[in-house]
Amino acid sequence: MDSFYENYEYWMKSRPDLEFDVYNISFDESKPARNEEAIKTADVVIIPSESEWRYQRPDLWEGKHIISFAGSYKGHRDKTNKQLDEIRPHFENKRIIFWRCERADTEELYRTKVFCDTPIKSFDIIDEIDFSGNINGMRYHHIPNLQKELNCDRTKTIDFAYWGSAWKDDRDKIIHGVYENKDFTTMLVGGWSYLKEDVNNQIKPWARDWRDLYPLLKPARSTCCFNWLDENATTSRYVEALAIGIIPFVWCSQNFQYDKNNTYNIDVWQRVGSVEELLWKMRFLQHPDFFKTKLREYRKNYRKVLLSKKQYSEEFNKKMDALT
Repeated sequence: MDSFYENYEYWMKSRPDLEFDVYNISFDESKPARNEEAIKTADVVIIPSESEWRYQRPDLWEGKHIISFAGSYKGHRDKTNKQLDEIRPHFENKRIIFWRCERADTEELYRTKVFCDTPIKSFDIIDEIDFSGNINGMRYHHIPNLQKELNCDRTKTIDFAYWGSAWKDDRDKIIHGVYENKDFTTMLVGGWSYLKEDVNNQIKPWARDWRDLYPLLKPARSTCCFNWLDENATTSRYVEALAIGIIPFVWCSQNFQYDKNNTYNIDVWQRVGSVEELLWKMRFLQHPDFFKTKLREYRKNYRKVLLSKKQYSEEFNKKMDALT
């Protein structure tokens, strides 16, 4: 949600006519506090939604995700729901502005599972895909600064990288297919600890700080982006990959497309529908000149829809002003 938070800080400065408060979040160095009074007295409550479905819809992942994920989230879900029980009454007749980056975080989920049918005055959504190039296009502007700060080796030595969680669905089949092929090297960061490292494959725990994540990903040539629930949606991984210097492939099955309306200006060569097709295209990227040509081309394509940081801020301000 960092792109939302950054633009929100800009927006707050543009609205001296409004009074602001926070609950369990901080925009300075102070420790976040669960200040229930902030919700009680607010006319409008802004909710940055970060995978709330994981806590409220276990049917979507229990039995599918790896055990370590399920175990950690069950305990956290119980704790979170207990806290919700304490603050839920304060949302009655509130105007809600909902920032969304997850397809499964829906208005219905919040009304029925989070608020448990507590009457809400209004519920408005600002989605990451409401902005040209996705609001996370902000990361395309910020991530290259890490190269200047960290001075990482630019040599490409890893064929494929993936950063995120594992699921027992298409993405696992594809990633396992690359992992198991001894002709290629991988860097898997996140929920992949059940796989073993070997001479071709590196497995790393999740790195929340981009200063730790960037050096792990910089040597990679390619990744693959997967969509979920909504064919029209896009993901921040695509933007992050291009910003790092990684070719993002996108997964497209017979019945489901990534970015169906092609809002990212994705080239047809980037779309893959099988492990075999992905591996075949990855082999081309092992040729340095071909890789550099494709990276320049795909960055140029994306920059056609990318907004400047100022433009993202202006668009965000318009949306927030209209709702407040």
